[in-house]
Amino acid sequence: MKKNKQVITVIIPMFFIICIFTCGAALADNAGATVQVSPASVAVDKAIFKTPIVFHGSGWKPGEVVSVEMVIPPGLKIPAVDPGEDAGIAVGKVDEKGDFKCKMGGMTKVITLFRGTIDPVLFKPIPETLKPIPPGKYTFKASGMTSGSEATTSIEFLKPEPKPKK
Repeated sequence: MKKNKQVITVIIPMFFIICIFTCGAALADNAGATVQVSPASVAVDKAIFKTPIVFHGSGWKPGEVVSVEMVIPPGLKIPAVDPGEDAGIAVGKVDEKGDFKCKMGGMTKVITLFRGTIDPVLFKPIPETLKPIPPGKYTFKASGMTSGSEATTSIEFLKPEPKPKK
């Protein structure tokens, strides 16, 4: 019985010390992760397909995969995204320096930013389904798949320019 108490008095403090160091290291890794988006603002119109939307970051765990998601505001409906869920936007692999870069693809722009549908035969957007998201500032969250690190950025989606009258 006395031997069990000695073991317990050694194991429990060691457990707490290990937990503190492990949690501290995880928080330290998370503290350095950053993400930015370029451009900082863009109109949601046809020109957006010629405008690369690029996410880049630093301070991530080398070799891990970073997933970028658009945080969907309450009340905004995106096809194929359940209420309360975020929309997957892009994925990038972190290099040996801890940096990553990825861009939003055309299909993602159609489905997420225009809330449209793709014709499965022609593999093109169906024009009558396109309903651009409302203008405003939208948050994007980058998440490290192995480290659990997270960082956020935002982009301002602008109202399309009015069409010139003929």
